[in-house]
Amino acid sequence: MASNTIKYEEFERYLQQFDWLQATINQFLKDARMAGLDAPNLDPAQGAALVIEATTAWVDDLKGDHLGFQSFNYRVDLPSSVEPMNMATSEVATLYLFRCFQKVWLRKRFSEGPSKDEEEIRQKHLKP
Repeated sequence: MASNTIKYEEFERYLQQFDWLQATINQFLKDARMAGLDAPNLDPAQGAALVIEATTAWVDDLKGDHLGFQSFNYRVDLPSSVEPMNMATSEVATLYLFRCFQKVWLRKRFSEGPSKDEEEIRQKHLKP
């Protein structure tokens, strides 16, 4: 059965693909708008490294706005065990992008429907 989680190493690989980077940026921008924040200008054509760099600069500014920072942390659904104020700005930026990527990945994963193996298992267990 396929996994419903994604590892950070896979995230790094996926971000090298334009479509995944674009979808992650779109989710990031949506989350920023939903948190009432001005979003940074992120261009997937520049590649993942420059997107992360631009996001890091944005996070650096955001850390000065306590309410906005907390709002965005909530919006991207950071785990309560994570303390972004105690993390390096580049780590926070990467974590934000990772959380946005996870949303995109999960949405795609569950919109495709069950795999053939999952469907066979489900049918086997649904039989009277």
